[in-house]
Amino acid sequence: MDKIKELYKNNTNIFNLLIIALVIVIGFLIFKDNYNGILTDKGRELLFPEAIANGKVLYKDILCIYFPFAFQINALFFKIFSPHLNVLIGLGLINTFVMGGLLYYIAKEFLSKNISLFFVVIYVMASAFNGTLFNSILPYSTSFTYGITAFVAGVLCAVKYVKSENARYIRFAYLAGGFAFACKSEFALLFLVLALSSLFLKPQNIKNNILNLLLYAVFPCLSCGILLYQGVTIEHFMSALDFMHRFFTTDAMIYHVTRTGALPSWEHLFMYLPAFFRLFIFITVTYFLYRITRHNKLFMIIAAFGCVYIANFSLIDTHTLMLPILMSLFVIIRFKELLNNKPLLVLTIASLFLNIRMFWALNLNVYGMLTAHILILSLLILMFTYMRDFKGLSKDDFTDFITYLMFVYLLFYIAFDVVQTTKNTTPLKTPKGTIYLPKAKSEALDFTLKYIKQYTKPEQKILVLPEGMAINFFSDRQLDYSLPMIDRLYHDAMNEDEIIEKLKQADYELILVVKGYGLTNFGKPYLYSEDNGIMEYIKDNYFADYKTEYTDGKNTNTMTFYIKPYSKEKS
Repeated sequence: MDKIKELYKNNTNIFNLLIIALVIVIGFLIFKDNYNGILTDKGRELLFPEAIANGKVLYKDILCIYFPFAFQINALFFKIFSPHLNVLIGLGLINTFVMGGLLYYIAKEFLSKNISLFFVVIYVMASAFNGTLFNSILPYSTSFTYGITAFVAGVLCAVKYVKSENARYIRFAYLAGGFAFACKSEFALLFLVLALSSLFLKPQNIKNNILNLLLYAVFPCLSCGILLYQGVTIEHFMSALDFMHRFFTTDAMIYHVTRTGALPSWEHLFMYLPAFFRLFIFITVTYFLYRITRHNKLFMIIAAFGCVYIANFSLIDTHTLMLPILMSLFVIIRFKELLNNKPLLVLTIASLFLNIRMFWALNLNVYGMLTAHILILSLLILMFTYMRDFKGLSKDDFTDFITYLMFVYLLFYIAFDVVQTTKNTTPLKTPKGTIYLPKAKSEALDFTLKYIKQYTKPEQKILVLPEGMAINFFSDRQLDYSLPMIDRLYHDAMNEDEIIEKLKQADYELILVVKGYGLTNFGKPYLYSEDNGIMEYIKDNYFADYKTEYTDGKNTNTMTFYIKPYSKEKS
């Protein structure tokens, strides 16, 4: 035993990384294929790379509102291994391994190795296996997940640079920053952190800064170069940018980004007030139970399970709502002190930039689940760094309580993952991957795939409204990529007559109209109602052959099959 302890002591980082990897592998095997539906936002990640691998080109053949690099990476792996859900899950798993290692190495720059390990294990259980849309392994938005990992890699290198002045670190930071930007435009904010590091905190000469800029440009230029080689012209780029502008300025999008915290809203702030009260109760009760049980480990563990129940009552997804604002105020107030701790200054500002999309309401129930980790890590470091002894609560007591609180959060997310898994009991098996879903949803989608196979041919096109490209992927049916989905955002960014004209040109054999299934209407009435012009066109040219329906709690989820009149006769 002593030899093992000595071996661990001498190789702590290696052992801790192995522990993180083991947790990820075991968790993956337990929670694998819990996909939480296939309609909401996920089909794009499957279908676009497949189309690219088969010769179609982003912005030229494919209407796309996102930066191209993640799609190009996935298309490359589809080309190597063939289009399959497991290819993207495998890439997501690798991405999670990398993120876990990066977070560990950032944490240990400021905290003990044990606390760093503990934090990363909590991150893995919260983000990698939560069974919701915002999952770091399942392909909801690989532009987001790949970009976040590159962003965090850049932050780690920038922290190491201002701590050591080793120029290699800042060069890798700029390279990683360019990778993040090539994946998603908002990650360009990392460039400001890198510029702060190499121009002001630890200035480099002009020659080295020019080299840094060139390294930053590597991946964006590679991605654009691929597009130019494939035949994308300036006109294609301008057309794509014009559509992006219209898309991101619609009332529906403004509603969406306000709800998810990108824009301030007094209405939503007042709506969140009860959440702050619940958080206060949770922290107070947890601290009380910690104080009365801290001298007995068994009682502490029992009390922790009670705190998990209270955490669920406290709406744990809202615990971070005001964190970006509070952290920003702290940086402003203590800026002079932070200047004396340059690595922590870099980390804190970068963590705020990563969460700028949710600045006014960082909710873990949406994008925050994928970005909050580094901001929470910054908060922990700030608390451990600036915490002072208070009457009745010493710095050591505070450290022990925060560690106990972390243990409660770990138990909560383990329980949450298990509960999510128990809801997804029925496999939806397809040649391109297996997905576990709630029984009623799986049966409805299984019927849909069988219907498509029976009444359409592989070369024929089908459309799912408002969105559902994953059905095209799993059924091997074609799609008009010039308008791959028509949810409220796409609808409001285009003229309805233009949409109808595209439907005519596409000549769809089957159109599926979906209501429910977790799809959102972005604050507006359901789009495909009786008085909608698109629905009038569909009803004039197709007939409603079948309708699936199932209830999910209080919600009724339907899918109506509109097929060409002759299709069933020919079949």
